[in-house]
Amino acid sequence: MAVTAQDSIRLIYDRDFLLHLNPHSREVDILMQAPVNLLLKSKHSAGHQRRCRKHRGKRGGRRKQRQIRVHTASNLTDRIWRYEVRNDNGRNLSNIVNVPQEHDCKLNVQLWNCNSVRNKTNFLLEHVIDSNVDIMFLTETWLLSVDPVVIDECTPAGYTFLNVARGRNDPLGGIAVIYKTALNLSTANINILSSHDTFELAAVANPSRSICYVVIYRPPPSMRNGFKTQEFLQGFEELVCELTTYSWKLLILGDFNMHEDTPRKPDVAYFLEIIEEAGLQQHVTTATHKLGHTLDLVISRLDESPVVDCRACDKLYSDHFIISCTVDAAKPKQHDATSHCRNFRNLDKGSFITDINEAFHDFPFDGDVDDQTAFYHSTILDVLNKHCPSTKRVHRFCRHPPWYTNEIHQARRSRRKLERRWRKLQTPESRHQYLTQIHAVCRLIHKEKSKYYREKLKSADVKNVFRVLNTLLNRSPAILPADMPSTCTSLPDRFATFFVKKVEKIRENLQLRNEESHTDVCSSGSIVDTSGAELADFDAITAQESAYRRWHSTETALLKVQDDILRALDNKLVTFIVFLDLSAAFDCVDHDIMLARLTSNFGISGSVKAWFTSYLSDRSFRLKVTGYRSFSAAAQRLWNQLPQSIRESPSLSVFQKSWKTFLFKN
Repeated sequence: MAVTAQDSIRLIYDRDFLLHLNPHSREVDILMQAPVNLLLKSKHSAGHQRRCRKHRGKRGGRRKQRQIRVHTASNLTDRIWRYEVRNDNGRNLSNIVNVPQEHDCKLNVQLWNCNSVRNKTNFLLEHVIDSNVDIMFLTETWLLSVDPVVIDECTPAGYTFLNVARGRNDPLGGIAVIYKTALNLSTANINILSSHDTFELAAVANPSRSICYVVIYRPPPSMRNGFKTQEFLQGFEELVCELTTYSWKLLILGDFNMHEDTPRKPDVAYFLEIIEEAGLQQHVTTATHKLGHTLDLVISRLDESPVVDCRACDKLYSDHFIISCTVDAAKPKQHDATSHCRNFRNLDKGSFITDINEAFHDFPFDGDVDDQTAFYHSTILDVLNKHCPSTKRVHRFCRHPPWYTNEIHQARRSRRKLERRWRKLQTPESRHQYLTQIHAVCRLIHKEKSKYYREKLKSADVKNVFRVLNTLLNRSPAILPADMPSTCTSLPDRFATFFVKKVEKIRENLQLRNEESHTDVCSSGSIVDTSGAELADFDAITAQESAYRRWHSTETALLKVQDDILRALDNKLVTFIVFLDLSAAFDCVDHDIMLARLTSNFGISGSVKAWFTSYLSDRSFRLKVTGYRSFSAAAQRLWNQLPQSIRESPSLSVFQKSWKTFLFKN
C-alpha cells in the first residue's frame, strides 16, 4: 500500500514487540517511510470482548482489575494486523530502544552491636543468609584473637570472617567483619600520628580501593576504664582529618555511644561540628537503641556519598538495632568452587606399569636435562590421563547447614509470623510471644545440631572422626603466610634452609660433654644388655618411664595413662594424648649430638653405634608447599663434592642446569 508524506500509518502493536524493536532493523526501515501513530493492542482491541468470570469474596474485585498478559507473535506479519491512513503527527521509531531488565547491583551493608556474639551465632548465621547480606560489620563481639569455634558457627558458606580482637584490658569490645568471599576485601592501614585507647578501629577496602569501610567502636566512659569523652573527640578529629586526605569513597560506621539525637549537649555538638567541617554527613535519622537514642551512626562524604538508603530494624536480639545500608557498589557474583581429582581406586596397576614401560622406550638419554625432565613429565601425565583421567567437580554453596531440618524450617516460619504480628500490633503480648518463639528456635537448632554431629561421630571411622572434629573446631590443615605471592617458588627452600641453620646454631651454642664410659661396651660381634640399675646410675630413666625398670611393664604404663585421664576428667579438664613417631623424633634433634650422647651417657659403642650412625648419617628431607618442592636439605653437604666447574658457574641459570645434569648422571 502506497502512503504519502501527509498521511500517517496507525500501527496496533503489543508491548513486548515495542520494547524489543531494534531501531536498525528492516522492520523499522519499513515503518519509517511515513509518520506513525502507535496504539496498544491487547485482547480488548480488534473486537475482542473481555470475558470476566464472577468471583465471590474480596478477591473478586482484584481479579477484575488485574492486567492480562499480552502474548506476542513470532514474526512481523503476525505482529502488524492492519494499516489505517489518517492525518496525525508522526513519531520517530528510532527512539524506541530495548529496556533491559533491572538487576539489584547494590551492596547490602549492615551494622550491628551484637553485645557478645558467642550466644547469638545461630541467629547471626540465619540473618546473614536470609537477608542476603554482602558485608556485616559487628561491634562489641567479645571475641578473643583466637576463637575458631565461635567464628565457624556464625560464618555461612561462601563468606569470610575477619576478626579484630579487642586490644584493651577491658573484657568488652572487639570488631568483626563478615563479608562474601567474592568481594575479596582486605585490611587498609590508617596512619594516625598518635595512638588512642578510647576507641577501637578497623578498616577494610575492596581490591580497586574505590570504597574504604572504617568501623569504630567506642566503649562508654566509666570509672573502670577511665576513658574521657574529650579524649575520644580529639582522637576522632585526628582520624577524620587523616581519612579526608584519601581519594577513595569513605564510609565510617560503628557504635559511637554519642546521643546524636540530643544535639544541644556540648559533646554532641562538638562531634557534629567535626563531621560538618570535614565535609561529611550522617545518614541514620531514627533511634538505634531500645532506650530511644541514636548511638550507631553511618557517615560518608557529602559530595560523593555511596549510601543510597539507610534504615534501622529492631530484632530483639540485642539492645541495639540492626542498621541496614544500601551502598552504590558492584555486587559480586557468587562462583561455585571447583576441584580436580582422580579416582586411583579403579586404577589397573598391571596395565599401567606395562604402558609406562612401553612409553619410556624412546627416552632421550643423550639429550639435555631439561628435555629429559619435560619428556618424563609429559609421558607420565599422558599415561595417567589414559588410565585415570582427571575429573572436574563443582562444589555448590549450600544455603543451609547440613543439620537444618524441616522442623527447624517450620519453627522459623512461626517465628517470622509472630514477628510480623508484633510489628503490626506493637503490644506487650505480641512481643512476649515473639521472644518466646525466638528462644524456642534457638533451642531446637542446638538440639538438632547436637543430634546430627552425635550420629556423625557414632558412625564414623578413625579418619572421619578427625575430619568431623576439624569441622567442629574450625581447624585448617595448612596455613600459609598471608603476604605470600601465588607463585612463590622460594618458600620451600626458605623453610628447609631455616631448619638446617637452626640445627647449626644449636650445635654452635652447645658444648659436648666428653665423659669416660663407665659401663660395659659392646664388642665387635655381640651386644651387651645394659641392666636397669646401670641405666639408673647414669640418671637416664625418668619417673614416668616404664621400660628397663624392675616391676614395670607395658601394663603399668597403660594404668598410669588411664589414671591420669580419669583424674583430668574429674577435674573437668580436656584431655589429649600425643603419640610421637620415632622417625619424626629423630628428625627433630641433631644427629651428631645424639650419637655423641649415646656414647657418653649410655655407653653405646662398637657395632651398635655403627648401626645407629649408618641409619642417622647422610639423611635428607624435602619440603613441598603449594605444588613447589625444595631442594634436598643435604645439598650443603654435597657442595664440596661438586666439581670445581659447577661451583664457579658464571650465572644462576648455568649453575642450575649443570647441577641438574650432575645429579641426574650420578
